[in-house]
Amino acid sequence: MVLLVKRSVLIVGLSLVALSMAYMLIDHLESRSAESHQFKAQFSAYKTINDEARSSVSWGALSGLSADFNNVEGLYAVNDNFYKKAEILKIDVSSNPARIVDAVRIKDKGENAKHLDLEGIAQAPDGSFWVVSEGRDKHKRKEKPASHNLLIQISSSGEILSKVKLPSALRANKVKYGFEGVAVDGKHVVIAIQRPWKDDSKKLTKLAIFDTEKKLWQFVLYPLDKVKGKKTWVGLSDITAIGDGKFMLLERDNQAWDKAIVKRIYKIDLNTTAHKSYGEKLNVLNKQLIKDLIPALSALAPKTPGKLEGLAMTKSGKLFVAIDIDGVENKPDQAIFFRVD
Repeated sequence: MVLLVKRSVLIVGLSLVALSMAYMLIDHLESRSAESHQFKAQFSAYKTINDEARSSVSWGALSGLSADFNNVEGLYAVNDNFYKKAEILKIDVSSNPARIVDAVRIKDKGENAKHLDLEGIAQAPDGSFWVVSEGRDKHKRKEKPASHNLLIQISSSGEILSKVKLPSALRANKVKYGFEGVAVDGKHVVIAIQRPWKDDSKKLTKLAIFDTEKKLWQFVLYPLDKVKGKKTWVGLSDITAIGDGKFMLLERDNQAWDKAIVKRIYKIDLNTTAHKSYGEKLNVLNKQLIKDLIPALSALAPKTPGKLEGLAMTKSGKLFVAIDIDGVENKPDQAIFFRVD
């Protein structure tokens, strides 16, 4: 059933066994500027939408999800840099379709934040946020200046409080694929680096662990699933904390349709593996498969979507995944937000 059409991007909702529903996000804000990623909704095909809704937010580039500490049926999300606008979106998942109920513009010294490629978000218990911005490699993207992978602390009102870089020796080994997800567990902020860097084995990528009290970085290695094919790779898309040093990670390959193999959720326990400073020999984590998403994804869309980007669990225990299409038309993927049973 087609719910919305944004140019050629379809947002689809289907009932499934393994995925209880695909959720469409509806913006119930009274108004948003023409500059914002806004478009008129075609409501006739979906009668359960609140009649008072006047517009909806384009979310074809959702890149990270987080639980809302103050709402057991709430999530937060960020889009990547496609929309040229750094925002934190507040989502209410208590109903289907889910609703975007607020959007907070991120500010840097009072001005709208620029040049951020947000790939992950995590709310801290005090209501502030940690987000990650993926860096660019100047050698591979000459049309834009190089930028650092950044861990950014943001107030509940959207003001940037601090920016944290990796150790300089590690930054020298970065590649195009950098910070891709973030989670908070106590005093530790844990970042998923999407793919191996120059100093890594091809089968291992890093989790970067920042101690917010000591202001120190430590690291562990995460073992990626094996795949075949010269143009096929596997990486991490998001990480979410589930308490007591345990996390779930979204791992995927870069393939869609019948070529998709790895679309999986894994569980790790950071308590079982010693964290080391950069320059020391890093330890490799063990991981436990929680869910293979391929069967459900195959039923969710005509062809298996490829770019799973966001993962988060609400405080009520509901697990959600977002599929990112980078806001681009005519892609094989569809922009879908769904619950995993």
